[in-house]
Amino acid sequence: MHSGNYVLILHTHLPWVLHHGNWPHGVDWLSEAVAECYIPLLNVFNDCLSEGIVPKVTLDISPILCEQLEHKDFKKIFIEYCEQKIKSAQEDRQNFKNWGYDEHHIWLTNFWEEWYTNKKEDYIKKYDSSIINGLKQLQDQNAIEIMTCGATHGYFPLLGFDKSINLQVATAVKNYKKYFGREPKGIWLPECAYRPSYEWQTYLPITPFNSKKLRTGVEQILATHGIKYFVTDEDLL
Repeated sequence: MHSGNYVLILHTHLPWVLHHGNWPHGVDWLSEAVAECYIPLLNVFNDCLSEGIVPKVTLDISPILCEQLEHKDFKKIFIEYCEQKIKSAQEDRQNFKNWGYDEHHIWLTNFWEEWYTNKKEDYIKKYDSSIINGLKQLQDQNAIEIMTCGATHGYFPLLGFDKSINLQVATAVKNYKKYFGREPKGIWLPECAYRPSYEWQTYLPITPFNSKKLRTGVEQILATHGIKYFVTDEDLL
């Protein structure tokens, strides 16, 4: 008896934060995501496979996130991030003991020291300092499917020129082939924002957008780049 289908899709994107400081919206943001999201996901996927379970999860990696994760500077940045977290946990443990904190606080310092030690080791040894390659290997085993996203996560309905959307998608396809060695089948529309084909104009006095013009639907643009499906918000349909 077949009662239905369940689709688990995860969206992963971060704006460009490399070389833009550390905290709160600098590279620490990316390092935190790798330690607390991407490596744990890879570990769960691989644990499933080792138990004979195919994860069958679909996720997208935005091109701008891809480039950051594979940037030549990120390996050193992430390792230093983990080492700083380990050092902070060790310092906290000693301070908590000196200050007479309860045993649970001491346990937490041990937990985070072990957490970041393991994530650093996983990153270096298990995934050869490449989150993207770890994902690629899973896709090559048909364990997961990876989609793409708009090149810079540009909001398609607000891009005035169709050529701007074309460039977002063309660059995304090129980026995907670069890192995953194949054409992407699907795409997560940035912010799940769909735009149909219709005669459009803005009511702002801005030329040429204040004159009615037939705009191409997002699905038509995607089709020209070989994209077979996209993720959007149900309300927009």
